[in-house]
Amino acid sequence: MKSKALIFFSAFFLLLSISHFVLAEPSNIDAETLNKIFNKLNDQEKQINTLKNQIKQKSKTVKSGNAGYMEQDIEELSERMDKVEIKSILNKVSVSGSFRTRFDSLHFKDATFSGTKKNPHVDELWTNRVRINLVSEINDDLVFHGRLGAFKFWGDTEYDRPRTDVNAPSIPANGDIRVEQAYIDYFIPDSQFAVTFGRIPTSEGPPKELKNNTTRKATWPALLVDGEIDGIMSTVSLEKWTDLNKSFLRVGYGMLNCNYYNYNDAYPEFDTTKYFVMTFEMEAGVKNSLLWLSYAKLVDLPSLKAPTIPLPTGTLTRANYPKEAGDMDYAHLHLQFNDIDNKGLDIFTTIGYINYRMQKRGTVYTDTAGNLYEFGLHGDSLNNNLGDDEKAFSIFAGLRYKISSESLNDPKIGFEYNHGSRYWAGMYSDGSGDIYNKLGVLGDAYELYYIQPIDKKNMFLRFGAVYMECDYFNPLAIYGKPEKSDMTVTNFYVLADVRF
Repeated sequence: MKSKALIFFSAFFLLLSISHFVLAEPSNIDAETLNKIFNKLNDQEKQINTLKNQIKQKSKTVKSGNAGYMEQDIEELSERMDKVEIKSILNKVSVSGSFRTRFDSLHFKDATFSGTKKNPHVDELWTNRVRINLVSEINDDLVFHGRLGAFKFWGDTEYDRPRTDVNAPSIPANGDIRVEQAYIDYFIPDSQFAVTFGRIPTSEGPPKELKNNTTRKATWPALLVDGEIDGIMSTVSLEKWTDLNKSFLRVGYGMLNCNYYNYNDAYPEFDTTKYFVMTFEMEAGVKNSLLWLSYAKLVDLPSLKAPTIPLPTGTLTRANYPKEAGDMDYAHLHLQFNDIDNKGLDIFTTIGYINYRMQKRGTVYTDTAGNLYEFGLHGDSLNNNLGDDEKAFSIFAGLRYKISSESLNDPKIGFEYNHGSRYWAGMYSDGSGDIYNKLGVLGDAYELYYIQPIDKKNMFLRFGAVYMECDYFNPLAIYGKPEKSDMTVTNFYVLADVRF
């Protein structure tokens, strides 16, 4: 009989080959599908037990002296059992995916580069994005979720837009496969509690499912965070105790920046960036609605680490940097109503608020003349505002309407608007896959889009136009002081999305 090692390695290499295809949104498995899976596994388990019993009987016959006639039968039964066991293992993993091709035409007006206003544009940008989801119902209490992804420009593997661990999977890069999500849901037996740990689902949350023409794919609203975050979350269902429909309380902890250099004297020490979060959600009094409240505290935001900074007067070179730049309090309210009165209308709004507490020391840079400059969290020595605490807010609102037309597969049209104040931090909402992050704009952004389903379940086209007016602009993101700007950005795009 073949060893169980053969079964394990066969399953392992099959899953490894699958993992090279890569995918999108996590699978949603309903109760009926799960029952079918478990029934099938039970049938396969019975087959395995039957085959084992047959092998035992054959083995007894072999021992009684009829080995010459029975060895071949035993080998055939063993091969059959190997196939059934391997199939049983693979049936516990649900695999799905998506593939997206997107065309963008991007135009800037009055953009300031090296002290000069210019009007750059890129008439034609093409990208491919492929994702693979793996979901495994380990048992009644344990579920594994994984998502792999690759995203790149056509004909380019060297795109050098700055990335962080949060937004790296959503920025076109060299086409390498990345682990976008990998987490375990553990439902504590006979309780209302659950624990989630790993690379948790924090990208493409509400209301992104409207524009992506899918179901809700993440816990967190997109204005709060739209990217990949590592952490641990504990969830308690309050519905049984409060009679509030679909009500949940969550508490979480994680890291945005790990202090793995602390052991090495060759690098200046810096602090680990941690986050603590508490959220509450429930249905907002009617079916297909969502009310979300959250508070997050980010401790020890990283200081500016760029080796050089280009200025109109020349390039600055980093001399040293502090351990951390400051802390941030982050609060959000999200309200959403889907398919109001069964009329095909969806509306939403999100309000975000940030309170910064800055460090008075920043990263020190020098120019060729030996002059020193400091850049801290939303402050710099050029404006003499290092250490000044600031506040910021943002609003994100929109609607989508389904046009009832059987011949056109019920297309949808949508509109979105968002505004960010001078010190708004859009760095954690950069996971949309858009070429330019409109939720990070320090000003106003407008988007109009049209969704045309080609196949109701598997393929759709989206045509869109985005227009952004930047009241302020900061090439250093949250470092240095955002300066007044007249820049506008116009983006026209078309994408084809296929699910499988």
